[in-house]
Amino acid sequence: MTNVSAHEASGNPTISLAYAPATSGQRRFALAVTLLQFVVCAVVAPFPAQVPRIDSYRGFVFASTSTTGPSLRDFLGRGCHYLDLMCDRAPGGDIEVTRPIKCDFPGNWKLPLENYSDNYHPSVLHQSALEVGATIMKEKYGDRQFSMRNSAADYVERTYGSGHGIQDFAGTRGAMWMNAYDNPEYRKALSARVGPDRAEELVDMDIHLVIYPNLLIHVRMNNFRVIRPLAVDRTEVWTYPCKLKGAPDDVNETLVLNTSHHVSAMGEIQVDDLQSYIWTQEGLQAEDMEWILLKLHGEDERVNEHGELEWRGTSEEIIRSQYREWGRLMLAGELV
Repeated sequence: MTNVSAHEASGNPTISLAYAPATSGQRRFALAVTLLQFVVCAVVAPFPAQVPRIDSYRGFVFASTSTTGPSLRDFLGRGCHYLDLMCDRAPGGDIEVTRPIKCDFPGNWKLPLENYSDNYHPSVLHQSALEVGATIMKEKYGDRQFSMRNSAADYVERTYGSGHGIQDFAGTRGAMWMNAYDNPEYRKALSARVGPDRAEELVDMDIHLVIYPNLLIHVRMNNFRVIRPLAVDRTEVWTYPCKLKGAPDDVNETLVLNTSHHVSAMGEIQVDDLQSYIWTQEGLQAEDMEWILLKLHGEDERVNEHGELEWRGTSEEIIRSQYREWGRLMLAGELV
C-alpha cells in the first residue's frame, strides 16, 4: 500500500501532492520535476529555445533540460509500441496534428495525470454524457460488435516503468467514438497496407496511454494532450486532434469533431474533469486531511511477456507508479 501525503513537509521533500500555497522556491521546485527527463514538446507549444537534448519518435518531439539520462527510446520503453499502434492506424502510416484546443485551471499539474489513470471516475463524473452517448450509439449501430476480441473481455491496465501506464479497454466500450471509422474506404486503404486482419485489430484499438510526466494519448479518438505546468497551482492542458494520413476526409473530419465534443469549453467530458480538478485543489487545502490513500488494486497482477506489470480491472497502480517516479525525481541530485 502506498500512502501519499497531502501536504509538503518542511525540509526534505516527500511524496506529496503539494497543494498548499507555495513560495516562489517551492514553485520552481515543483516545476523542475517535469524538466529532469524527457517531456513531450508539441511543435507549436512554447519551449525554452535551447535545451541539451531533443529527440523524436514517430513525429512526437521530446525535450530534456538534463544533460544526462536515458535515451528517448530507453525512456519510452514499451511506450514505443503503443505510439506505433496509434500511428499505424493511418493508411499512410502517420498522423497529422491539427491546431490544439487549450484550457487552463487553478490546480496542480498532476491532477490530469491522476484523472487519466483511473477508470472509476467516468461512471460518476461523466454519467450524463456517457448515457446519452451510449443511447445514440445504440440507436445507430444496434448490437453490432466492434472488436475482433471478445467484447466481454476484461478491461486491462499496465505499467512499464518511469511512471508510464496504459488502459486497454479491450472492446468493453462498444461503439463509443467508432462513428469516425464508418467509411469502408478507410478500412480498405488500411488493409492494403497492413492486411485485413491487422487492419481490423488496429481500428478496434481502444487504449489510453500515459507517457509520464505530461503526455496523454487517446488512441481511438486519435488525439493527445500535453500538460503544461505554469505554477504549482496553475496548469494548462493543450489537446491536439489528429488526422490519419491517407484516410478519407470524412473520417478525419469526424475524428476532429469528436475531440472537440470531448474537450472543448462547451464539450461533454473535459468540462467535468476541469471542475473536479478545481474542487480537489480547494479540498486539499484542509489541514486536517493528512493522507490521501491510493491502495486500490486490480485482479490477477502479473508481469506479462513484455515485462509490463498487468492486471484485470480498475486499480490505482498507475497513479502509485507516477508518484514513485515523481518522488525519485524530486529527490534526485540535480535538485539539490
